[in-house]
Amino acid sequence: MRFRSLILAFAFFLEESFATTLDETILLARRNSDQIAIQELNIDLSKAEIAHSLQKFLPSAKYNMQRGTGTVTGLSATGFGSDRDYKVKNDTLTVNFDLSLHQIIAKQVSSWQDFQSAKAKYRGFINSFTIDIVQNYIDIIIATESLELTKVMEKDIGAQKYTSQVKSITESINNIEYLGIESKYDDITSRVIQAEIALEQLKDTYRIFTKRDPSNLQLPSVFKLPAPNLAKYQEMVRANNTDLESMKAQITSISAAKTASYLDLIMPRISYIHQDAKSIIAFLPGAPIIRQKTDLLNLDFGIYENGDKVNQVIQASIQSRILEHQKALLADKLELSSKMYWANHHSLLLLYKSKKEALDIANVQLGIAKERFKKGSSSFISLIQSRVSFYNAKIDYLRAYREFVLNYYKMLSLI
Repeated sequence: MRFRSLILAFAFFLEESFATTLDETILLARRNSDQIAIQELNIDLSKAEIAHSLQKFLPSAKYNMQRGTGTVTGLSATGFGSDRDYKVKNDTLTVNFDLSLHQIIAKQVSSWQDFQSAKAKYRGFINSFTIDIVQNYIDIIIATESLELTKVMEKDIGAQKYTSQVKSITESINNIEYLGIESKYDDITSRVIQAEIALEQLKDTYRIFTKRDPSNLQLPSVFKLPAPNLAKYQEMVRANNTDLESMKAQITSISAAKTASYLDLIMPRISYIHQDAKSIIAFLPGAPIIRQKTDLLNLDFGIYENGDKVNQVIQASIQSRILEHQKALLADKLELSSKMYWANHHSLLLLYKSKKEALDIANVQLGIAKERFKKGSSSFISLIQSRVSFYNAKIDYLRAYREFVLNYYKMLSLI
């Protein structure tokens, strides 16, 4: 047991130590999400409702049993003898079979479409949940880089402040210049504190998502387009979009309910009842068994039911038309969104590449500034300016990367 505990502890250490990719983070978050668990249980409820609707095709059966004793009094006064005890034994089996299949089929169609709608909502929730994870993941990386760069600037300005303080003592510079540097240092220190708070808040969100600490997060680098061209992508959106699927399921369900209500107006409610009853009322042992068999075909015609069925047909027709218009609006919206995400993918990719090139240039310039400062051919102020330029270029690059990745996952969320 001790050896096994050590193995488990080592495995946990490895899991916590190695880098966590974006895909691993998404899987962890999905596995630990209570919201997703609720969505999955809703799907299970829909499955149970389908199973229940299928049972409507089967007849219902009921067995009733009565056992008891009784006493008949007052017989002596009528000349039939003394009081008598008797036993009661009744057994009844009733089978009821609803033959109005249009109602049963409508219920089954409705249950099936509710299941399809629940699945579509589940997929839609997964898509939006994934985007939240991606955003948090990248924001942690950006906030970490921002904090590190801000700390470097704090260190540089702190060194400049110390140098200025020494010079102010020897009156090499005036107090105004020193106070200006001190103000810069206070400002950058405040920015460090703010960056630490922002990063910790993002990490707390990550812990809520994944139930673990973020460590060694890595930016993904491979982004494969879901389709070779815009036309194919839009075709995939029309075929697989979760909101569109859910709306189609609702339209089918309402149409089935409307048909069932209409058939109720013109067709009788038909049911078949079979009843088999055995009864014994015995004053003495050996009393005869009374057996009764009944077969009934019920035809229930609704003459007037306060307009309920007519109202159901009218409401279902209107709801169906409303949903058809909403579906058309949604299809137009999806077409515009798919075009926008597709165009943004390429424009943001170009922006991301240009920011990467600007970062590379700023990095080279920072290296040159460091060498010049070491050789004494450049001032400390110039070095700080180069470091600030590199800092801004790095943040711009990460922000461009963030927008590119979020747009990519939003593009995937439509399908």
